[in-house]
Parts: sequence; C-alpha cells; structure tokens
Amino acid sequence: MLDADIIALSEVDKNTRRSGKVYQLPELKKLTVMYGIFVKSINFESGEYSIAVLSRYPISKKNAPLTLTKS
Repeated sequence: MLDADIIALSEVDKNTRRSGKVYQLPELKKLTVMYGIFVKSINFESGEYSIAVLSRYPISKKNAPLTLTKS
C-alpha cells in the first residue's frame, strides 16, 4: 500500500486508443487500494482524457467547473 493520503494524476485515459481502450482509473484504484474520481478534461481518441484523484479516504464531493470560455 502507498504511504500517501491523496495522489493527483494528470493524463489519465478512459477508453482511448493509446491505452488500449482501458479505463485506467478502476485499475489504479485496484492497484493502490484507494478511492478515486475521474474528471474529464477533453474528448480524445474516441475516449476521454482527464485528471484524476486517488484518496485513502472516501471522496464525498466532486466539483469540476473548469470550463474555459472566450471573453
């Protein structure tokens, strides 16, 4: 088990060609025995590309208002 309470990840794939159509977050959760959330950044290679967070503790809330707009 990792000795970390929270791990922030970038470039996490969900069903993209480059990762063999694998949703990486469930695999990472299994390997680390941690809770996790996936927040989609963009559509990418017929799947999704994102940031993710792994936590030793249950994650009770997810907020992701990161949409950029032109001014």
